Amino acid sequence: MDEFNIERSIRQAFLRRTVYWETPITHWTRHFEVNVLFSKPRPPRRVTLIEGNHRRSHNLGKSAQVVLPDGRRLVAWEPHRPRLYENYGL
Repeated sequence: MDEFNIERSIRQAFLRRTVYWETPITHWTRHFEVNVLFSKPRPPRRVTLIEGNHRRSHNLGKSAQVVLPDGRRLVAWEPHRPRLYENYGL
């Protein structure tokens, strides 16, 4: 089993009214998670999961958000059995 931990720091992102972060699954994957950290003055208004190939969307609501002690918001999502060749957008 191989394990990869990938971290990206993107500044001045999510500036438009509607934006997303996409994770394509191109290899058999048992587990992955997506965490997006929002600054205190710019929290997310709504969080939606999009399954591109299946053309489905799910509103994740407040349960996917954690308010950190410094006021920033962490949006976390972890699929159960991610599908091969699916594009997940958050």
